[in-house]
Amino acid sequence: MWIMVTVVLLSSRQLGFLNIPPEIRHTVDFVAIMSKAEAEALPPSTRAWLSRVEHVPIASNDGVLWQYDEMEALALIRALPGKPTAIVTFDEGATLLAANLRAQLDVPGARPDEILRYRDKLLMKRHVRAAGLKTPEADRLPQPGDWPSYTALAARFGPRMVIKPVDSAGTNAVHIVADEDAFTHAVKRSQQLSLDYEIETFAEGKLYHCDTIWSGDELLFTACTEYVAPTIEFQNGFPLGGRAMNPHSTLSSRLIDFAVDAVRALGVASVAQHTELMVGPDGAITFIESGARPPGMLVAQMYERAFGLNILTLALAANVGGALASVIMPPAVARPPLLQDAFYLVYPRGHGWVTGVRSPPDDLVGRLDMRSHTTKGDWHEGCRSNLDFTTTVLCGGDRDFVDHAYAAMTIFAPVEYAN
Repeated sequence: MWIMVTVVLLSSRQLGFLNIPPEIRHTVDFVAIMSKAEAEALPPSTRAWLSRVEHVPIASNDGVLWQYDEMEALALIRALPGKPTAIVTFDEGATLLAANLRAQLDVPGARPDEILRYRDKLLMKRHVRAAGLKTPEADRLPQPGDWPSYTALAARFGPRMVIKPVDSAGTNAVHIVADEDAFTHAVKRSQQLSLDYEIETFAEGKLYHCDTIWSGDELLFTACTEYVAPTIEFQNGFPLGGRAMNPHSTLSSRLIDFAVDAVRALGVASVAQHTELMVGPDGAITFIESGARPPGMLVAQMYERAFGLNILTLALAANVGGALASVIMPPAVARPPLLQDAFYLVYPRGHGWVTGVRSPPDDLVGRLDMRSHTTKGDWHEGCRSNLDFTTTVLCGGDRDFVDHAYAAMTIFAPVEYAN
């Protein structure tokens, strides 16, 4: 006799990339809660393993992260036949809601205070700095109309500064300020949005991210990615993405050790964390920020090509335990060997009418997974966050081929525009 357990999944983000073994469907009742628009867009392959799909209103939306109505989500879960075993989300915007629901329903997992350390970037940096790790100098800004002058801020944070929301994501409303004109633009733009802002010293160097998955205090998986360009450059026309690193290389080992220390300082109850780090010209590592979730975009799919492991499914199993944990086994070591080189790229929208959608170079046709999300005749208003993209690319293979493909695709322009 099968004993069913219920797992609530908040948001549709990343659900399509989960690999749910057929035998699990006899023991786990997956209930997904999301917006009506998300529910209508769910592919049949995802609906096939979901027992129920419920939708709730979106209470707020900052352009990248949206917040579901907590009371309606709570009512839906309370109406289920039994208390859920786990409440899981892979969506940055739903992490605090998931924690609130767990606390109110006495469901195991990270609580609001544990998630807040990952959502409030200033609180986050205080915890990491207290562990003896390097972070940028940072502080909360008053409302945009009351900000100090550029000169006053530059005297404390240096002539080049980062102004960004305290709790958004995806480079949303982020400004790199290096002069009076850029500062004036940031003030005007920020006055149009109802967000709380912080300011921090600009960290020079090259950007990386490290991803970690835990079961209790045991590290199950970790790997790093070298970004092709700083994420803020996506809004300036550069692709977003990067290349999986060998976890046993010297630099990767340093990044992983630093990320693990930072995540331990913040708390590992969230199971999965996505941590951005900067390596300066002198080789020193600086903590930038961390999210209490697995990586977004195509990182998990890139890791699957590189390491042969679906980290989203692993994160789900670590959250749920029991039936899932007995079938979805973690890697033998937390730093698995690199099976093949791999990269992913996401291309930003430009401005104007789409007059053409290009295929990859002839020698790469059929050798990488390139998908277009735009058609000829579309009108694009430019790029404000990493949700404004036109094309995605995934690629894996031997080092020589990936070296060639990566060099070609990082300068590739998939869309033609007429202004």
